[in-house]
Amino acid sequence: MSLLKHMKNILLISVCLLIVAGLGSILFVGQDGDVDEQGAVKSLEEKWSREGDVMLTGKETIADLLELMNMVEPSAGFANAPGFELVSLTGETVSLEQLRGKAVLLGFWTTW
Repeated sequence: MSLLKHMKNILLISVCLLIVAGLGSILFVGQDGDVDEQGAVKSLEEKWSREGDVMLTGKETIADLLELMNMVEPSAGFANAPGFELVSLTGETVSLEQLRGKAVLLGFWTTW
């Protein structure tokens, strides 16, 4: 019986999340079908300050996300990452030390 109750709770939460996602997409889409970028970014800022978790759903860019990340104070519970250097796409050497105090989004890609 407990498993059935647990599954009902999961289903209820899933339905609620779908409704919220649908309402959010309706609010963000303008009459011409384009995403309202300012409204989306403002909503992300509000969500970020409230929950600390952002999920990209529209035309937001990585630059927008990094800007939002830099608005949040670093948490005292995280350990420092080990230092490293890499060469950017423009040929410039960038070290983690240069980015101290800023939020850093690292994207690692691979192909198989």
